[in-house]
Formats: sequence, C-alpha cells, structure tokens
Amino acid sequence: AFDMLPTAPRLADVRIDPTSFWGRRRSVNRDTTIPSQFALLRSTGRLAALDPAYRGERHRFWDSDNAKWLEAAWSEIASGGDDPALRAGAEEVQSAFAKAQEPDGYLQSHVSYDRNPDDPNSGKRWIDLLEGHEMYSMGHVIEACCAEHENALGKGGLAIANRILDRLWADFGPQGRKGFCGHPEIELALMRLWRATGDRRAHQLAQLIVDRHGTTDLFDSEVRARGREPRDHGNWRLTGDWTYYQDGKPLRSTTDAAGHAVRALYFYCGAADLLNAGDATLSAAMDALWASAVHRRMHVTGGMGAHPEGERFGADYDLPDERAYCETCAAIALARWARRLLDHRLDAEYGDAMELALHNAMLSGVSLSGDAYHYSNPMATHPHDTRDQHHFRRDRIPWFGCACCPPNVARTLSQLAGFAYAVDGRRIAVHLYVPGEAMLGALRLRIETRMPVDGRVRMTVLAGAAVELALRIPAWTAAPTLRVAGTSVTVTPGSYVRLDRDWVVGDVVELELPMPVQRLYAHPKVRQCAGQVALRRGPLVWCLEEADNGRDLADTALSDSALVSVRPKSGPDGCDVLLAQGTRTAPGERSLYATAAPPRVAADLVFVPYAVWGNRGIGEMRVWVRRAGG
Repeated sequence: AFDMLPTAPRLADVRIDPTSFWGRRRSVNRDTTIPSQFALLRSTGRLAALDPAYRGERHRFWDSDNAKWLEAAWSEIASGGDDPALRAGAEEVQSAFAKAQEPDGYLQSHVSYDRNPDDPNSGKRWIDLLEGHEMYSMGHVIEACCAEHENALGKGGLAIANRILDRLWADFGPQGRKGFCGHPEIELALMRLWRATGDRRAHQLAQLIVDRHGTTDLFDSEVRARGREPRDHGNWRLTGDWTYYQDGKPLRSTTDAAGHAVRALYFYCGAADLLNAGDATLSAAMDALWASAVHRRMHVTGGMGAHPEGERFGADYDLPDERAYCETCAAIALARWARRLLDHRLDAEYGDAMELALHNAMLSGVSLSGDAYHYSNPMATHPHDTRDQHHFRRDRIPWFGCACCPPNVARTLSQLAGFAYAVDGRRIAVHLYVPGEAMLGALRLRIETRMPVDGRVRMTVLAGAAVELALRIPAWTAAPTLRVAGTSVTVTPGSYVRLDRDWVVGDVVELELPMPVQRLYAHPKVRQCAGQVALRRGPLVWCLEEADNGRDLADTALSDSALVSVRPKSGPDGCDVLLAQGTRTAPGERSLYATAAPPRVAADLVFVPYAVWGNRGIGEMRVWVRRAGG
C-alpha cells in the first residue's frame, strides 16, 4: 500500500513529531481545519447535494469539494489522527457518493439530479467537456477512494472508483468518444487507480486522454453546438486557441507552461505519472515545461499563475507583485508535480521547488488557526487601496464559493509523509527533513531536527537494512557537512548524496545545513522587481507586514550591506523574525511631485515568514523591498 505515489511510504509508517514546525500545522489541520470544513460541507449544502432527493441548487464544483475533503479525512485517519467523529464523517461522505452514483457508474450530482425545465440540456451527460468538470470531479472521487484503499481502511470505496472507470472506459475508451475534460485531474487519478488495482484500462485510458489534448476539434465543436464561435469565448481570446484548457497543441510539442495554472500543473502531474510508468517519449516535454514554469514563470515563493485574469501563467519573466495571483491550489499542484518528477530523476532542483512551494505559497493559504484561507497569495498587498476584492481580498475568510483550495490544503497536510520520503526497492530517498520516526521499507529512522528554522539534522537507525539512503542537500545551504557513523562525507549543495551501506541499529547520520540569510535578486527581465531585493533563510521566504513596520511598506528600503539578524520565537505563533536596519522617507507633508528628493531616515525593519502573513488583521504586506542606493 502507498500514498499518492508508488514510492511513498504508507502514511501509518511515518510519525511526525507533533511539537515540530510541520507537526503543529498538522495538529491544527486535524483538530480544526478538517472538522470545520466538514461543518461547511454541511452548512453550504454541498454534502446534502449528493442526495438524489435534495431539492436545492447544486454546482458543478461541489462533488470535488466533498471528494478532496474525503481524501483529507482518510489520509488523516491513516496518519494516526483517527477519532470516531472523523471516521464517521468520512464514512458518511463516502456513503453519500455511493448513493449519488448512478447504476452505470456515472457520478456527477449536478448533472444527474439537477433538472432545469428551461434548459434543454439539463441532465445531459458529457455535453460540456470544456467547462462541465464532470471528469475532474470524478477524478477527485477516485483519488479519495484510492486513499481509503491504499491505507487499508476497509470501507469499500474502491468499488465506487471501479464503477467510474467502467463508465469512462465505455464512453471514452478506445471504442468511445475522443473526449477529455477541460480541467485536467482525471489523468492523474486514473494512474493512481491503476497503481491501486492493476486494472490496465485505467492506465490505457489515462494515456489516451493525455494524448488527445491538442489533437482534436472537440472544444470548437462544443462551442459551435451552442451557437457561438470559439473567438467569442473569453478564455479562447486569451491566446487565440484553447491553451487555457491545455488543448493548444499536443503535449509532446509543448514547451511553455501556459494557460490556467492549476489545469496545466495537474495535466503535467498526469503526464509525469505516465512517464514514470514507462512512457519515455514524455521526458523531453517534462524537462521543457519544468524549465518554463520554474526557471522563468515561478514567483520567489513557489507561487504559480501570475495573472488573476484566467488564473493563468503569464509570459516569461512577467511576475507582478500586488497582482500576483498565485492560487493556493497551484502551489500544491507544483509540489505534486515536483514529487512525481523526483521519482523519474533524483534531481535536487525538483526537491527544492517542492520544499519552496510547501513552506511558502501553499502554507500561506491557510491561517495559523486553521479555519480561514487565502485563495490568492500575492507578493504584496495594499488593502487600504485595494479595489479588486474578487481576486485579492483584504482578509482571510472561512470558505469560498469556489472552495477548491481549503480541502486541497487539508489533504496535502495530511499526506506530508508522501512528500518527505520515497521507497523504491532498496533505494530510500529523504526529500524533506521532518522530525519524528519513519519506517522506510526495512529501514527505520528517527529524525531529529528543528527544520526549517535550524539546519541541523540527526538521523538514528532504529532498524537496520542494506539499502541506499539518498539525502537531499538543498541549493539554499552554504558549506554543508555530513558525518555517517562518525566518518565525514563530502556533500554539495543542490544535489542528493547517496549512502549505500549495510545500516545497523545505532548508526547515526549527522547533517549540518547552514542557513544564512540570503538576499535574492530577480532576473533583470522581471520588470516588477527591478531595483528590489527579497530575503530567504533556508526554505523560508520572508516579508514585511504592516503589523510590525507600519504603513507605506513600498517606501521602505534595505541596503545590500545592512546586517540581517535572526530573533527567535518573537513573531506570529512564536516564529522567528528577521531584523534589519533600513530606511524610509522622513515624516512630513509632501507635495504630489517635488523637484528635490525627500530626506530619508533609519527604520528598523521586521521580516516574518511569508507562510504566516495575514494572521494579525488587515494590513499591508511586501516580499520585494527597494534596494537602498540600488
């Protein structure tokens, strides 16, 4: 059994120290996030909408909200967070899906049970593959059912997933329509189902669907059937084709990460699954898309999808600050794609990007209290003047009309062990350093560390085995050192060190990953960051907040020579803060334009981890700070 990927350990085999950085966030996820979301599934009608007898309005997204929550619940139960209320809730949601599923396997409550007498297409299946989200929602149901099965929780969810496969195979298999969903997800879900059951139809159908993208006139035909032309569709006009839906051209000839960021990254996850299953023809495309997404279109926090108009990627180096969209789901999707690519090739760049997204762009999406969220995660906020409350709210809120992000965060936190470790035969990889204990194949380790605030890591072998242990040495560290059973081993930042030996009980691995405060300067083509600097320490990116620094953060400046120090446990939720002396404009009345530069005065600047911004009321925030004298 495995979680998410064939190389991930069983969630039950990893115990994360509850007092650690991730342990505290996971405890909040278990005790507050997951229960509060279940209450919201009830109060918003989402759970009730799975009942065929429900007479309220349904929405095409709602099944996926229920399904992601269910996956989070099963994963949390498997991770050791079981309790009667959580298990009862998971069983209730899974039973509701079983009741909503039609006898032939079709499962989309919005289509099956909503009837609008004024809409001649009401209740018709597969007539809006472009935006109907039918396969997308079914994909998330499949993932939830696989999570229950993979972790041997024994509630029969796999029967629901198998019936969905029966329906999809009949309708879209080799003898069916050459169709696919405008929101990828089914591709990766089918591959997960194949790994869980061995049913080759799931693998073959995932391959067919990935290969169909960019090769048909499917969406043109759908739009014209509704009496419109493709050019009349807003998302078509963004690029002059269907790239927004990953249908611009075939994947193997695609070199630029483009379109809706979450759609794109979920699509790449499915393709990476196929690559790992043996389709080497996808390797070049994965490399090209990674270079595009991460080297030229990623925000410094690991945020993906620069533009709120269409929640999409921009052009190369087009990375705005206050209007950086960076949807929480897109950061999660980047982490999941990177984790898959680590199974393809043990390249530390994938691990570094996964770590960056999880610690920053994903984690900023949920409050420290665990019950309020950001949908977008920009590089700067100026809420006193913000007018775009649709894309950029001034505060965190407990739920959204389109609530994809909250349960996505919940399932990701519940599955953290699957990101941290990989077990592939006799090779074991440690991608993230998370304190606790882990049974990795035949090797059992105790990991002691204060990561991500202290780079010292100590691993003790509790059960030995003759295996290769690969440890990620992140690119952000400086002069790392490693001792294995008392012997020094040379290590290089931005690589994996492979330790192949017959490990015995009591062996100790001591890793030192110094984490100096680093200044980051954007590529000169990133015009929005010209003349500015950001701070990183270890995997954490830092920001200024109004709560510590007052208003007008855009006026603050930091010189390249200013000393930046660490003050432990003095920020929100007891986090460390960074202190530096910068400058800002001296107080006083100013005309709108002046012929002389205003005087500047020293200013004590306080930086907090980006992951915790927005937890102290409405206020400004800023990642990129002006360079004094730059």
